[in-house]
Amino acid sequence: MINAVHPLLLRSAAVLPWLGLFASAAMAVIVTAFGLLAMPYYTELFGAAGQPLPWITRVFSQAWGTAWLAPLLVGAALFLRTTPYVRIAAGVFGLGAAVLGAVSALFAMYLPYFKLASLV
Repeated sequence: MINAVHPLLLRSAAVLPWLGLFASAAMAVIVTAFGLLAMPYYTELFGAAGQPLPWITRVFSQAWGTAWLAPLLVGAALFLRTTPYVRIAAGVFGLGAAVLGAVSALFAMYLPYFKLASLV
């Protein structure tokens, strides 16, 4: 018996990693922009008010560079000629990382506004 791979699986293995790579790279760019542009503002604002940053914003301000691990891992799986299953898993991982990274970045950016509003 020949171990054949279904054509739909091959097509998914060809497209999904590229989508995951694009989505995770876009998320990493957005998270980096937030980390470089908005985080100093929040740190200064909360420092002037004598208040600590919310915990998720503090974690985000220290670890925003780790967002680049997702496109790196997806790109490695894409360009190292792995099996179709690994390529599909890498694409799903990239899409999931993009959603999780974008949502957590937005949450980390909006939470300080709510905390500042409660101080007034």
